[in-house]
Amino acid sequence: MAKPILTAQEIADLQNVRAQKVDLIQTFQAQVVTKTAEIPFFEDRDDLYKSFFDYYNDEIVRRYDNELTALVGTEITSPVTNAELDVLTDIIIETDPVILAALVLTRLFPESPETNITRVPEFDGGGTLVNPFNEQTRVNFQNFITNGLQNGFGAGSANTLTTTSTITTSSNSFSTTSPVASPVSNGDVFVIRSASQVCIIQVTSSTLTSIFPVPPPFTYDINFNFILPPLASIGSGQELYEFSGFSNADRTSKTASFGPFQVLMNRLVSEVQLANNNQITLLTEQNLQMSLNSDPDGTAEFLASTIANNSQISLKTTYLIGTDISNAGITSLGATNSSRLTAITAREAQILAAYTGRTEDYYEYRYNYANQRASFSGGTLITLKANQKALTSLAKFVQDAQDAVAVIDLMLA
Repeated sequence: MAKPILTAQEIADLQNVRAQKVDLIQTFQAQVVTKTAEIPFFEDRDDLYKSFFDYYNDEIVRRYDNELTALVGTEITSPVTNAELDVLTDIIIETDPVILAALVLTRLFPESPETNITRVPEFDGGGTLVNPFNEQTRVNFQNFITNGLQNGFGAGSANTLTTTSTITTSSNSFSTTSPVASPVSNGDVFVIRSASQVCIIQVTSSTLTSIFPVPPPFTYDINFNFILPPLASIGSGQELYEFSGFSNADRTSKTASFGPFQVLMNRLVSEVQLANNNQITLLTEQNLQMSLNSDPDGTAEFLASTIANNSQISLKTTYLIGTDISNAGITSLGATNSSRLTAITAREAQILAAYTGRTEDYYEYRYNYANQRASFSGGTLITLKANQKALTSLAKFVQDAQDAVAVIDLMLA
């Protein structure tokens, strides 16, 4: 097939279209120049608002959040971040349905006709859980263990029982045989040990499982909660022991006069030491967060709390040298822990007041700067992204028009 020969009218029409495309190219290129010059302004303006959000969020509020988590375990599960603001603004400016479908609608998206981003509870210290690895819990646990060393963890039963199933670190029941009916009561506490492992359990219920042959012996499934779980499995065939605490002489020498309980003595001493080490780690974390906190109103409190924390670290480090669990040692440790628990409560109150109750309301300021960036009505981040998207579109319009001109030139050649 021969190349088509254009008529004069067709040539004129193509030349007219070409001229229109060239005009469009010039118009779009001028807009590209203008938009390119404007974008640094929008970037600078959004960076300014972002810097204020980061100041209140990262340098103050989150530092208090992290300190509070180490102190008493209060932890915000899903804090608002710049990344979430980015996703929100991407949703707002996106027009391509395919891309839009791939974006997950965030919790910050406002309900129409509202234009401000949704003030979710996380902006104001909500949406929390309790992280069990916190100083208050570790101190209370240490008190619990030292009290158990002296007094036991609860009364058990005088009946002789032996396990007939393995107890693992996640067990909540085991089987046993008994020469008598109803050998345990709900609430009974027992120590179960092997040569290297030990656990302390509290009975929650028991179910008779032997029917034929007619008992005795009686077989039971015992349901329980761990007071202290084993570190590894304990095989079957282990006796259930009552435990009412170690004597002062036993604790002074750290040697159990009743031989089978030596593994329990060793485990409880190690738990006291572990709680001590955990507390030191958490005190160090609190000091770090205070050193990084930019709250100008908190300077005096940071200094006082850091001094108190360092004193506690020194006391607990010294205690670890001998881990004295005699009556005198436990009394001294208990006094230290009582004082520290009072200090923890006081510091928690200071932190909670610091969020909103001093020169500035940090929750309010943080939300306001996040909203200034992502608000539907002229948010700085939305404006920046809209202009960047417009620049990309203009550049594509220029390229499309140039491609059209190139095709027309080939047709006219």
